[in-house]
Amino acid sequence: MKIEFRLLDKTTETFRIVYFERWNNKEPSFTSDPQSAKQYWHDRLAEEDINLLQKAKSETAITISIKLVP
Repeated sequence: MKIEFRLLDKTTETFRIVYFERWNNKEPSFTSDPQSAKQYWHDRLAEEDINLLQKAKSETAITISIKLVP
């Protein structure tokens, strides 16, 4: 499983799908390539990251949804 974000990019006014890749110090890093996304083997571990990622704010995007995908 991986964490998928659906975003509205304010700069281009387009919808994007990105995947959580890793933590860079305390900043999340995202990728558009699902193969590069962080793989979770247990729902509980993914839920911890989802809770932290829901608190993250962006000046250039609006988060539409965050979910686990296979």
